[in-house]
Amino acid sequence: MRYVIDMYRRCMDWSTPLLKLVSDAVCIVEGTAPLDVSAGPAKRVEVIRQSSYSDIVDFVDPRIRNAASHNAISFDQDQGIVKVCGLDSDGNRKFADFELAYGMAADITRDFLRGFVPGIFCAFGMYRLLQLILTIDSGEYKRLMLLIDNVGPA
Repeated sequence: MRYVIDMYRRCMDWSTPLLKLVSDAVCIVEGTAPLDVSAGPAKRVEVIRQSSYSDIVDFVDPRIRNAASHNAISFDQDQGIVKVCGLDSDGNRKFADFELAYGMAADITRDFLRGFVPGIFCAFGMYRLLQLILTIDSGEYKRLMLLIDNVGPA
């Protein structure tokens, strides 16, 4: 189970740019002020959960990532429970302690990997497609195409 939690933490870190993109998009659509650039994953997930698009982040739990990065997760193998401590490395309380059954922790990780992480590739593809469309629709591109068409051999 230690590897499953570590996999969740690493994938959460890896998908932070997508989380920033989604939270910024939600702020734009909802008409709220954009978040500060330095806002962390927990704040971004909170903003998304307060919007009508909350189902996007159903399987995103920054508390697990935070606790895993501070070695604040313990495992009770006899009961099959993952214990997540809400203290950070300085001893400050970030959130309330909670427990997850092994099956629940595995399900959260599986659903995160199957749902949210593939969105990274979709977001990247959509961004590139938008750039292509804006380039093709620009006046400079159209003038360039007319010049190329007129320069051809007769």
